[in-house]
Amino acid sequence: MIRGKKIISDIFDSGVAPQVFHVLGAFDRFNYGDVLFAQVSKQLIMDEFPGAQIAFHGTHRSDLTEMGGVPTKPMRALYREISRQTQPVRTVIVVAGGEVLGAPWHLMYEHAMSPMAARTLRRIRHRIGSERLDLVFKLLSRCPSVLPWIPDPVTFTTTGTVDVIYNSVGGQGVGLGYAEMTQWQRSSLAKASWLSVRDAKTADRIVALGLPKPRLSPDSAVLMAEMQSPLALRGHRSAVWGRMKSEGFVENGYLCVQCGMKYFDKNETVLVDQIQRVHAQYGLPIVGFAIGRAAGHEDHIVARRLAERLGHPSWFSLAPEDMTIWEIMSLIAGSACYVGSSLHGYITAFAFAKPRD
Repeated sequence: MIRGKKIISDIFDSGVAPQVFHVLGAFDRFNYGDVLFAQVSKQLIMDEFPGAQIAFHGTHRSDLTEMGGVPTKPMRALYREISRQTQPVRTVIVVAGGEVLGAPWHLMYEHAMSPMAARTLRRIRHRIGSERLDLVFKLLSRCPSVLPWIPDPVTFTTTGTVDVIYNSVGGQGVGLGYAEMTQWQRSSLAKASWLSVRDAKTADRIVALGLPKPRLSPDSAVLMAEMQSPLALRGHRSAVWGRMKSEGFVENGYLCVQCGMKYFDKNETVLVDQIQRVHAQYGLPIVGFAIGRAAGHEDHIVARRLAERLGHPSWFSLAPEDMTIWEIMSLIAGSACYVGSSLHGYITAFAFAKPRD
């Protein structure tokens, strides 16, 4: 796991601490894990470099602070701001985790669209192919990077220095895209000042490109338990129960259920049957909730469909669809068990030592 002092000892061997940080990620649409990465990165940087400037960049300008996120600048602002620096400062670009190394421009734009627009875009992709569609959205982004989350340090014009670091990222699709994408991955990752990945498969993909094996680090979201006190978490849960107007929920006395649309569509009947059997066996109330609400995730729609298939029994409740990342975290942290398809739902349960599946 990257921490500030580790950065200094392993990357900045000249002893010059960085003054400016630009954190990159899909922070401009609501998906629990992506928004959480912004907060984890912010905490790590502020702990070790309290005087540093921090800016967050997504594909779009946004402000998800009411949902627990951060304001973001569009990606093109990253290149503009670095080029305008008049002092020879040390700038660090942090790619802040997630399945980012193989993520193309068109997919990042799709996830920020309305569900209807996203479906239309998918139909266009089937007609013209990913490579052509990617070129369109790269031009719209006004960025030189072939991939949104793999910046090449040599593309920045500056009087100072630019270091690109990758903090516990995923990239199981590395080397599997079209030729220009693979070449960009090979060339740009070779210039990284630090590259740590969260799984062995991503590491193997990078080695297959002819690059050195990267460091293996746990997903940075495991640090979330250090960011909220038990008292704060109870407060977030109380806010959730208040909006649900539900009685009878007690600490550690409910089961959390979440499921992404692509998994639900294939397993709807099985999932409904198993939820009924679990409740019959253990008697726990069950809360259906959403971790991802952006296009391509849409867990809130799955939760509604579960309630309908179950017949809206008194023991199954729907959590509010506008929960913040802190409320989602608190819901899982206070549960008896988490069951879901989300990696970061699973990691949250792990971080708070809750049973999970």
